[in-house]
Amino acid sequence: MPKKLLIQGILSWILLCLISRAGISSAGMGGMGSFGGEAEKTEPKKEKEAAKLQDVLWNKETDGIVRIFVSPASELYVDGELQKDPNNKQRFSEKYVAAMKTGKHTVKLAREGFDPEQREIEVEAGQPYSMNFTLMKSGQKTGGMVLIPAGEFTMGLNPGDTKWIIQKIGGEERFFRNQLPTQKITLPTYYLDKYEVTNAQYKKFVDATGHKPPEHWEDGKIPAGLESHPVVSVTWHDAAAYAKWAGKRLPTEAEWEKAARGSGAYLYPWGDTFQRNILNSANGGPGTTTPVGKYEKGRGEYGTYDMAGNVKEWTADNFKDYPGNPFKDVFYGLTEPKVARGGSFTDPEYDCMGSTRFKFSPDSSYEDVGFRCAKDTGGRTDREIPD
Repeated sequence: MPKKLLIQGILSWILLCLISRAGISSAGMGGMGSFGGEAEKTEPKKEKEAAKLQDVLWNKETDGIVRIFVSPASELYVDGELQKDPNNKQRFSEKYVAAMKTGKHTVKLAREGFDPEQREIEVEAGQPYSMNFTLMKSGQKTGGMVLIPAGEFTMGLNPGDTKWIIQKIGGEERFFRNQLPTQKITLPTYYLDKYEVTNAQYKKFVDATGHKPPEHWEDGKIPAGLESHPVVSVTWHDAAAYAKWAGKRLPTEAEWEKAARGSGAYLYPWGDTFQRNILNSANGGPGTTTPVGKYEKGRGEYGTYDMAGNVKEWTADNFKDYPGNPFKDVFYGLTEPKVARGGSFTDPEYDCMGSTRFKFSPDSSYEDVGFRCAKDTGGRTDREIPD
């Protein structure tokens, strides 16, 4: 073989070896098509996810990245405008990622046959924001009463309790004065509504009796999509009238607190530690009411829901001091105000405790006050009964 051809052959063999190590396929020699092609297959999942976010055009000085995990076949609205998913469809199947300008935005998810959910979010420049929606079937969580067993329980707080609460949860000493001191209360067995009275339930009462509907019900109709939300903007007299019509009554303060705090006299239905993700409060909630029973993990010992957060609830009692309370309030013992319990979507963690007491005029209505009903057992012992 001529020396020149031998040298060319050796050089070609060396070149092929180099090409193979570099990961350049022979098919891509002409256009250098797939240089380093194996890197795509081994890219870590987190890096791939970051790359997807980088595909969204955004200005880190003025925008935040918002990722919303949505239910299948849902419609997503941002500030009232219907959004489209990455496949240019109006109904989502997985998640929505977008850049949003710094500031407050309204996000709403809707789906036929389900209660829509709306939240207020605040976007910060250059920061990511993630949120999950879980829609509930319309009317899924309404009706029924649970049995609260007879016996003694501890009502109220001790001064030592308030010091711990202020240190661990928040608030000021004056916020807890009307909850002092603790007292042992014995109650007979009674029934209590499992959920707060909903708009749909209250509408039946209005239709049957001609009672005046809440003022925010335009033309006497429930606001769209809020059928399974607790009724609000009803006075104490409205709540008492509904309870009488339903063959029930408003619970006393003691009945309400026993059901909320359970046999352990906990601060919250689930224990003594505030957990922002299992109730609808000002600390992490959507800024408005949610369907009753939405927070399964916030359920109390006896099977009641939303006794911390969502809406405050009217009770039967006038506002008065507990025996041995050293602090005097000018409203103690008057025919008004009435007591409401439970905290709401407008209240911080220390106002959503089972011992917290609110005083309101029975003639006034409030956007964050609703109610649930109680009932004497009449000798029944069923753990749950229908309405």
